[in-house]
Amino acid sequence: MSEYKALVFDMDGTLADLYGVNGWLEYILNGDATPYEIAEPLVDLFELNQLLYKFIDKGFTITICSWLAKNSSKGYAEKVTKAKLKWLWDSALPIKNTKILPYGTNKSKACERFGGFQVLIDDEEKNLKEWKLGTTIDAKKDIIKELQKLLDNLK
Repeated sequence: MSEYKALVFDMDGTLADLYGVNGWLEYILNGDATPYEIAEPLVDLFELNQLLYKFIDKGFTITICSWLAKNSSKGYAEKVTKAKLKWLWDSALPIKNTKILPYGTNKSKACERFGGFQVLIDDEEKNLKEWKLGTTIDAKKDIIKELQKLLDNLK
């Protein structure tokens, strides 16, 4: 059996432009999940999909590891989780695992049970610094270009 390999994507600020939604913070503070529903993609999803299938051919699993809003009530957490899952479904990305976590959860610890080599793609500096399972890609860079470089280095 080969070693577990995964690309682990954050959502907000990485795949989905939550922070580009006009009034996003006000919505969240008012317990409204609308920004999670209407956020536009930050990457070309068709191009990303093509690249992800190349990683899958090399034995990688595609995982989402995303936080809920800070101080989410149970009801709001459920609304946001539902909105995020729908957004991901609509994106048609080949996702195998999805983890929607309380705000501030250490993503490295949340994914460590899988072991192996995992690449975190995230816009949050704290998450990138805490990652202990492989390497990272800063989502403030061109994700498609960075993933292509990683793929080229795997050959």
